[in-house]
Amino acid sequence: MDGAILVIIDDDPSFVRAVSRYLGHRGYRTISAHSGSDGLALLSNQRAALAIIDVHLPDLSGIEMMEKLQANGNDLPCIFISSDDRPHIQDRCRAAGAVRFLPKPLSPGELVSHRRDP
Repeated sequence: MDGAILVIIDDDPSFVRAVSRYLGHRGYRTISAHSGSDGLALLSNQRAALAIIDVHLPDLSGIEMMEKLQANGNDLPCIFISSDDRPHIQDRCRAAGAVRFLPKPLSPGELVSHRRDP
């Protein structure tokens, strides 16, 4: 995936900066959004290899955002992240197309050390 575009959608600017920097040093290009609606607009116009999405965003949840994208035929793989790691949240993430759910706090390295949930 060298040079691939990864989209980061999270309302925590410091998290976005840290992850972008980490991934950039590993050959990935990143673009970001800080809300669900901005993420939806971004992903509607941008080809990406993967999206890293916070479940709880200020206006539209990451899950709702992915459901809308899928309804429009976009099957972009995504990693959902959240401090809310209750089983039903993880189940909803998987139903919305998550290839992985990672609980916060997490280190950026965890994003590249996992491929798929077992």
